[in-house]
Amino acid sequence: MKRYLGYFMVVVAIVPVAMFLGMHEIAFFTNTFSKDNQALAPLGYMLTGGGVFVWIGILLWNAKSGMQKAVALVMICVCVVGALATALFNMYTNTMYDAGFELTKSDIKSMTLLIGVLAIVHMVALIMELAGEQIIQAWRDDDGDGIPNWRDKHDNRQDRNRPQQQQNQQRPVNQNANEVHMAELSRENDRLKAENNHKETPPKA
Repeated sequence: MKRYLGYFMVVVAIVPVAMFLGMHEIAFFTNTFSKDNQALAPLGYMLTGGGVFVWIGILLWNAKSGMQKAVALVMICVCVVGALATALFNMYTNTMYDAGFELTKSDIKSMTLLIGVLAIVHMVALIMELAGEQIIQAWRDDDGDGIPNWRDKHDNRQDRNRPQQQQNQQRPVNQNANEVHMAELSRENDRLKAENNHKETPPKA
């Protein structure tokens, strides 16, 4: 019972805050669209508050490797910062309007720059989440020849390992040949001893 009560309290704490910030975030993105396209403003919410919930879901249920988990964790922080920045900026502009002031060029520039940074970070994060390990592997130099893997058409490790493999393959053959030669020498030695013993034995009277 206490556990479910705890879940309920978490929901009570999160939902009002998310709705409060979300309304200001959507209002912020509404100002970035023309009047004909202001209905698309909620899409911008996925760069901030909506992205927090999306990346939490990715971290909990989809991220497998350490890099994917790190990307998801970083993006949660980025989305939280973006949500606070856009909500606070919208509060600031509303206060300015109520006081009879207009947005300056620097305000509009800051708004555009903030959206651009959020968009770029999200694009990089999505690329790293989907193909980050493959990209890193492509730029590695596994054989140590100074050429990244994506350009290196020949793996020098095979050349370095080939003499050792050949030596390992030839070793049993040479070993068997030595054993056969030693066996022949032993039989020849036994034959010579037998002949000497036969010669040294005196004939019976």
